[in-house]
Amino acid sequence: MDETNKKTYGSIEEGNNNNNNNEFDEKNTYYLSESRFNWSTFSRAAVPIVIALIIMGGFSYGMGHG
Repeated sequence: MDETNKKTYGSIEEGNNNNNNNEFDEKNTYYLSESRFNWSTFSRAAVPIVIALIIMGGFSYGMGHG
């Protein structure tokens, strides 16, 4: 297969013909770079989880004490 028609699958690149396609580079599997902790991102992820826990806790309490 020539270089112009080279297929890629996700973030993993197809190996070249020089290394017989037996080489695997782990860095090709990283979709996101590592970032520092951010309270805004944490709160956006935590708030829906807390709301779901409150709802499920309310259902459990209601069914157990109904």
